[in-house]
Amino acid sequence: MATKIVTKNSSTASAVPTASDLVQGELAVNVADKRLFTEDNGGSIVELGTNPSTLTVTGEITANGGIDVTGTATMDGLVVDTSSVGGFKVTNEATSGVHLTTYQGTTNSNVRTAYVDSQEFVVSTGAPTGTTVTERFRIDSSGNVGIGTSSTSGLKTVIKGETGYPATSGTTQTGVLRLAGGTGLYNVLDMGVNESTDTAWIQATRANSLGTYDKLLLNPYGGNVGIGTSSPSSALHVSASAEVVTRLSRSAGSNSLVLFQDPTTTTAPYIGSYGNAMAFGRYGGGESMRIDSSGNVGIGCTPDAWSGYSVLQIGTAGCLAASEDTTFVGANAYSSASGWKYVTTDEASLYQQHSGKHIWYGAASGSADSAVSWQERMRIDSSGNVGIGTTPATGVRLDIRNNSTTNIADLRNANSSGFGLYVAAGDTSSQYAFRAADYQNNALFSVMSDGNLLVGKTTTAIDPEGAIIKQAGDYYSTITSSNNTYHVYDTTNNAYTFYVNANGGISNYSGNNVNLSDEREKKNIELLESQWDSLKQWSLKKFHYNADDDSDNKKLGVIAQEVEAHNPEVIGEFQVDDETTRMAVKEQQMVWMAIKALQEAQTRIETLEARVTKLENN
Repeated sequence: MATKIVTKNSSTASAVPTASDLVQGELAVNVADKRLFTEDNGGSIVELGTNPSTLTVTGEITANGGIDVTGTATMDGLVVDTSSVGGFKVTNEATSGVHLTTYQGTTNSNVRTAYVDSQEFVVSTGAPTGTTVTERFRIDSSGNVGIGTSSTSGLKTVIKGETGYPATSGTTQTGVLRLAGGTGLYNVLDMGVNESTDTAWIQATRANSLGTYDKLLLNPYGGNVGIGTSSPSSALHVSASAEVVTRLSRSAGSNSLVLFQDPTTTTAPYIGSYGNAMAFGRYGGGESMRIDSSGNVGIGCTPDAWSGYSVLQIGTAGCLAASEDTTFVGANAYSSASGWKYVTTDEASLYQQHSGKHIWYGAASGSADSAVSWQERMRIDSSGNVGIGTTPATGVRLDIRNNSTTNIADLRNANSSGFGLYVAAGDTSSQYAFRAADYQNNALFSVMSDGNLLVGKTTTAIDPEGAIIKQAGDYYSTITSSNNTYHVYDTTNNAYTFYVNANGGISNYSGNNVNLSDEREKKNIELLESQWDSLKQWSLKKFHYNADDDSDNKKLGVIAQEVEAHNPEVIGEFQVDDETTRMAVKEQQMVWMAIKALQEAQTRIETLEARVTKLENN
């Protein structure tokens, strides 16, 4: 049977032997915690080992081989050194927490350090711990990334590099960021800033030849590009508060063009500068318009040698010219230093606006570059008066002069025998001054030379049918006995509300009639005296008017001659025609007289009724 060696032991969890329990070199085991203890030569209890889920080592661990940790290792420092080849170490720095440092060769060269600083992850390069290092990379607590800088300014990624404009030769670029692609990584897109000029730049170039410049495409397959705006509404949307929004310039040469290419054509519209002139046209197709150094514009031509005006010249014939207080629109004419001249051999015309006046001129045909002799055709002066064939006389709104005896104005339709409208040259009362007619020359309305207006008729006689308005304001309406005139139509109720019949009667809604009766519009007011005796003298009759048929219902009324004997104040006149006047009565006044008499009758009735009642009661 084998010999058993039993050490001192305890089954109490966390129990640790004391110095009095052991002698130097003696072993003790805590079988509950699986821990092994001994007493060293100094009389202190030393724990030799354990079999826990975690390993805690105070001090340093140095391994010539590898260290295999399958659980959690807690230590103040860890160094893995492969001598002159390189290594790494993990240290706990007092001010910046745990550092992971890698190096090549010895621990004092080619150092890279990564550590966590106030919840920010930092990568730096430089000398060993304790000396100056250069920060290269940082992820802050918000997840923002800084490359070459410790300040991200709230941005997701900030990259800091050299400042300056892009290099124009060699292979060393002055920039911050490079995007490279292709087999040799030669085609690159470099980005940078120039702090001295407050600018940022993008350059497509070659990594092996920075003086070779490549094409730069923005949204090659679609999408809008915005400059100075966050919401571009077109393929290229440029917005700026400065006066100059976009500037295009050519690096060499005096002429420069901006093309607007249509992929379906071989020529392209362009805007170009030629010295101090601006030109518009089609590239490969010729110039269409030019603005010269004096500001003159030629469409389809180079402007002629104008003098004293800013000009728009169209081809060889049309022009628009202006100076400080004068504007011209002309055809086949230009103003030279020696006066107006023909552009080509032909007739010329001109419109002038000057000091509130508008003047039209014409000229007979003349030779190119010869002097033009203008003849005035029409004028509107500064007061708005119009003269045709003459300068308008003072106070005359429209002054038309004609040296012949024909009509002054004549507007006709396609049928030359039918007038639409014309102004005649008549000078007697029976002649027309102004007339409108239908296509068959039937009069619609006419203004006679004496000022009378005729509508639907050609004579001032009462007959035939039609209307006459005379200068004095008299209005005459001639209608047949079956018609009526002076119509008033209510569009809301779609009904006539007033008209005058041919027999002189008025048809209207009499209940809507009103007469002015406001005390503020009256004077000399007094009570109406008794009308009892007057009304007793009126003899009411039934009768026909002379124009009535005997079969018509008789009218009710009075005879003016009879009423005049007692009440001349209600008698008036009625003009039957231009030569005949008859007596009439003022019926409205007679109604008020009748009401007064009725009031008197009522008073008498009430007095009699009171007397009868008194007698009956006695």
